[in-house]
Amino acid sequence: MTIKDEILTPFYIKVENGTYELRKVRKSGPESKEPGKEYDQNIGYFTSLTACLSRAAVLLLEEADGPRAYSLREYTERIGKIFEQLKVHFLNRP
Repeated sequence: MTIKDEILTPFYIKVENGTYELRKVRKSGPESKEPGKEYDQNIGYFTSLTACLSRAAVLLLEEADGPRAYSLREYTERIGKIFEQLKVHFLNRP
């Protein structure tokens, strides 16, 4: 089974045999031999959906803000907000 959802873009989750695989779809740039070609990248394997969504939250923050310095408090608060959105969206619980 595959979980693809707008809230996770550019990531998606493949579920197989009780394992959650976080994957990222990326496109090659205009300077590439094949501009716009999609590549599928494995990010990692997780034993629970919660752990997978937690990693996705970290990566989504990095994708949104790029390289940026955060205080530890600000970083954990921002990750927490994204994780809560994902958790409510996928697990239907606050």
